[in-house]
Amino acid sequence: MDIDKVSKCGKVRYFNSESFICIEGNEGETAFLVLKGYVEVILGTFRDKKRNIARIDEGAFFGEMSMLEGSPRSATVIAGGGGVTVLEIRKEDFLMLMKTEPELAYKLLKTLYNRIEDTLNSSDRRMVAYAADIRRDKTYKEICSINLQQFTVIVRQQEDYVLKLLTYLSHTLTKINREFMERLPG
Repeated sequence: MDIDKVSKCGKVRYFNSESFICIEGNEGETAFLVLKGYVEVILGTFRDKKRNIARIDEGAFFGEMSMLEGSPRSATVIAGGGGVTVLEIRKEDFLMLMKTEPELAYKLLKTLYNRIEDTLNSSDRRMVAYAADIRRDKTYKEICSINLQQFTVIVRQQEDYVLKLLTYLSHTLTKINREFMERLPG
């Protein structure tokens, strides 16, 4: 990925350590790409069941669920130790970037897929049946098997279909996170 090229499609921003970047429940229309440093993702920030669910490092996305679905932020994201530099990307810019840099959209697809898998694999046995249902889903299986070369062809020929796949993963991850939070003790 060419960072110089990518950075022209968004706004580079710096956040000090422990600064809020996204707040769960707030409206959001942008996604972020971590350029330097890392961020922490927290569910249930303002509830009794607060849970740090992920660390997102350089080269990975966050906030894409709101960008893709136009829904409120599903988690709170704070800057990691030492601060973080991110690229904030609007949906229109992402669509343009997807055509010129399909590997970036593929990276987002795999990021979402891997987050789902990580959550399902780390869940307790009460989530086993739920995980099995997701893994049997036709669209989920299709996403699992797509490689970068196939994805590049799809991006160039069926942009709307790529958005459908990304939105599907985003929506699935939102459902998993909700289910996971509901099953937490206490």
